[in-house]
Amino acid sequence: MKNSSKGSLVTGLISVSILGLPLIQAATLKVDFNVNGGSSGTASGYTSISGSNGSDLSATSLNLGSDSFQVSIDARNSDGSDDGNTRWIDRENPGTGVWSGAAANPLSQDWVSTDDFRDYLVLTFSGLEAGTYDLTTIHGDWNGNTVTRIDVQGSVNGGTSYINLQDGPVYDARQGPGGSTVGPATVTIDNTFTANGADDVIFLFHAGANKFGDAGNTGSSNVNRFVALNGFELSSVPEPSSTVLLGLGGLAFVMYRRK
Repeated sequence: MKNSSKGSLVTGLISVSILGLPLIQAATLKVDFNVNGGSSGTASGYTSISGSNGSDLSATSLNLGSDSFQVSIDARNSDGSDDGNTRWIDRENPGTGVWSGAAANPLSQDWVSTDDFRDYLVLTFSGLEAGTYDLTTIHGDWNGNTVTRIDVQGSVNGGTSYINLQDGPVYDARQGPGGSTVGPATVTIDNTFTANGADDVIFLFHAGANKFGDAGNTGSSNVNRFVALNGFELSSVPEPSSTVLLGLGGLAFVMYRRK
């Protein structure tokens, strides 16, 4: 089961097509988080980034089309201090409370996460070219005891200020009585933002959905403990002016051919 939720850090974005001519193709990067020493492969079409349990992801270089940037991840306590225990988990061994079939799903089999319902996960993009982007993050787990509500915040000015983006999207992998197939489940969270070309773009994922909006849960065990991040997809959005120029160029070409 798959759910999706969408937020935005940009307004007034317009997509234009002239006479049905094709729009500029956006560059897209797909990233699958894997665990060092784990059994999970990398999902087809995705770039692998690996980490070790208990360690943050330091700035890692990636390419989106011809542009390069860096991504980093760390877990923070509720007071903003370093959690010191960023989790990297691979559900490679089905057993009690774990759904079978994880090995056939390399994207959702493993993830990077917080380790407590009071914590939040920080996903930082550094060095993005100025422009508009679509970000989809994938969240889910194969542990049949896991359910998490998430609050999402975003900043496009390096963390100087944040906007509340998502109030309580849920992934729920709990097994019902007798192991009935309630899960596993994933949720995709979609956000559109505009980078200014200078400041970091930062997303915060709060476990338990207690940061703003509807009250969440401060559960125990695996309830709202993890903000599992399986991977993400990042796409550049062509600027309307570029799209219009492409359309006008195509129109001129068509008119020339018709003379």
